[in-house]
Amino acid sequence: MSNIGDSRAIMGSNDSNDSMVAIQLTIDLKPDLPREAERIKRCKGRVFALQDEPEVPRVWLPFDDAPGLAMARAFGDFCLKDYGVISIPEFSHASYRQRRVHCSCLGWSNTFENISAFICSCGLSCHSNVTIIAKVSQHRAFAAFTNIYWFDENISL
Repeated sequence: MSNIGDSRAIMGSNDSNDSMVAIQLTIDLKPDLPREAERIKRCKGRVFALQDEPEVPRVWLPFDDAPGLAMARAFGDFCLKDYGVISIPEFSHASYRQRRVHCSCLGWSNTFENISAFICSCGLSCHSNVTIIAKVSQHRAFAAFTNIYWFDENISL
């Protein structure tokens, strides 16, 4: 599996008590992760959160408080490429042959910051129409995001 930016993969499965659990397969590559922050700072980029948004660390140019990218890896955002933002995905591999997998879910752009992975995986595994539950989850994440922030965000699931 490969991962870049603020994308995340989860899997819905059963634990030893046969209860539904969400297993996070990847991590969001945010700029405050130690290895990501080290690379950015080595390249003269800056990592900090704004006072009115302390929970969102961002990457900034060394000479300007712009653009404020909330991820450490991205395909675009070329103005930050010389300052530590890279487009190389992180690769991982895991075997889950011993588990009964109900569903998997990929989301990005604040999907799992606004709805829990557990809710998403339970909904996908319990509903017969996966398209409907994915759309409902996406709309809930978007509604939660726009209640917090004044701008729209591209939330995908």
